Amino acid sequence: MKVYNNGEEISNTDEKCAALRKIPFFSLFQADEELRLVLSFGNWMECPAGTPLIHEGSVESTMFVLIRGSVLVEKKGKPLAVVKAPGIVGEIGAFLDTPRTANVLTQETSTIFGLNVKRLGKLPGETLYRIMEHLFRVTATRLVHTDQRVASL
Repeated sequence: MKVYNNGEEISNTDEKCAALRKIPFFSLFQADEELRLVLSFGNWMECPAGTPLIHEGSVESTMFVLIRGSVLVEKKGKPLAVVKAPGIVGEIGAFLDTPRTANVLTQETSTIFGLNVKRLGKLPGETLYRIMEHLFRVTATRLVHTDQRVASL
């Protein structure tokens, strides 16, 4: 796993945990052991610009936490949004287990943590609750912004 602080890679495990806690998703986990457990359920990716993460119409169970960089969300070739680190993408499709509604690709070199949501049931209840509450807030905030954009049309 590569974790960066001000562009410098951190190699010490305790320092990695501290650096990750600056990212809202990872700040949910108070104990290093809990954070390491959650990290064991996912994969780290270093992606160059233009790397597709999500393909419209595909059915996948992975959501993505942006550690560094940004992604473009597009539907049928039309840009919908740019999500910058420390954002989350793909959580709705991953949880609904339905075809993805948009394409997502990196806009620049990005560090991304992919988390398979089907494995989350193996986490302790407290940990799972914190994740679900955080994802609910992220999704609700997006819905409010979308409503505001639609209302202004």
